Amino acid sequence: MFLKGINESTLFPIDTIKVVEIAGKVGFNGIEFRIPKIEELIKENKIKLLIETLNSYKVKAISLNSIVDFNLIPSEKFGEILRKTIFLSKVCSELNCNMLIVCPSFISNIKSYEKNYIFKKTANRLELLAKLVREWNINIGFEFLGYSACSVNKLSDAYSILEKISDIENVKLVVDTYNFYLSNEPLEVFEKIPIKMISLIHINDAPEIPREKLTDDDRIFPSEGVIQLKKILNILKERGYQGYVSIEVFNENYWKEDPQFIAEKAIRSLESLL
Repeated sequence: MFLKGINESTLFPIDTIKVVEIAGKVGFNGIEFRIPKIEELIKENKIKLLIETLNSYKVKAISLNSIVDFNLIPSEKFGEILRKTIFLSKVCSELNCNMLIVCPSFISNIKSYEKNYIFKKTANRLELLAKLVREWNINIGFEFLGYSACSVNKLSDAYSILEKISDIENVKLVVDTYNFYLSNEPLEVFEKIPIKMISLIHINDAPEIPREKLTDDDRIFPSEGVIQLKKILNILKERGYQGYVSIEVFNENYWKEDPQFIAEKAIRSLESLL
């Protein structure tokens, strides 16, 4: 059985505590929190209030997302990533959240990088992060991004990278249906990846415009676009996936609407597929 999740970005720009209240009221099982919003709560000394609200509405903290640009930055800058990872792992522990999501670097001259170099560098850094967060029983969720300028932009490549560190059990894949659509890989890729390696599904849809013209702002609710979401979910179900399916959109038109209305529409669109 799939669990119903929502990413905080779907209900921007409202207060995080209010996001929890609305999500809980409409029936979501869990919420993904954006790191900058969590950092705001920390500055305002409201983490305890967040925990109380999560417990009150019986909503799970699914993940903190995301640490970006981790895999190809210079070593001196990666030290800051390590420090931030330790800090966020402690926050995850407080929230009873077991996933910290990381996203790969964008590079303007991607064709000048050999794929083997990218794979090896990414695998090494994922291994370092995974070992670092073990103390807090945290998983690293590795999310590829489907844009051509992203250093890891295909699900098959993301899995190949994880195969290089197969002995590290707390690194998993986060698969976003929009990014998968952008990558233009066949659905059969889902059938080649051990289901235990997929820890989270981000679900959203895309309008019928050329892939190369799509941006994150174009994300729309499930079943409103052209992505073969039902087929993807059927494959996952048949292969035994039982985790969260979390709606993640960055559509500014939605942010102009009443958050309660958007949350209700979001959960209806999700339930129509599950």
